[in-house]
Amino acid sequence: MNFQSDNYSLLISASYHPSGHLFVQNLVSKLNLVSEAMKHRVLLSLGADVDNLSRSKHGMIVLKGLENVIN
Repeated sequence: MNFQSDNYSLLISASYHPSGHLFVQNLVSKLNLVSEAMKHRVLLSLGADVDNLSRSKHGMIVLKGLENVIN
């Protein structure tokens, strides 16, 4: 599965979207159910834009969900 589109992550784009962030939040909540390789790719994708996500209302919701999975 390739998350890249025009060098910008579809996960990141969805994280900023008022409805799309719900999909990413759901995906992040289930990261423990996927392979370590896929989990790593998702974490790298979101981690690459963590500064911008933290400044966005919807991005913060995604990051909060990610924090719950990591801790």
